[in-house]
Amino acid sequence: MPREKQLTREVMSLPELKKFLRIGTIKALELLESGKVPGKKFGTRWRIYRDDAINYLRSGKPNEG
Repeated sequence: MPREKQLTREVMSLPELKKFLRIGTIKALELLESGKVPGKKFGTRWRIYRDDAINYLRSGKPNEG
């Protein structure tokens, strides 16, 4: 049975997510607030696991809408 590649648990901020996905603030907030990219909000700051952003890209959802 092949082993799955272990994903990193690195945490990203909203600006880092925007840079990683190459999207703007409004689109990044839409993804987070809709739950398409899981994240946690602490006060006014978002924190996102890098592997969740990678999983979003792998899902094929960036091509939707």
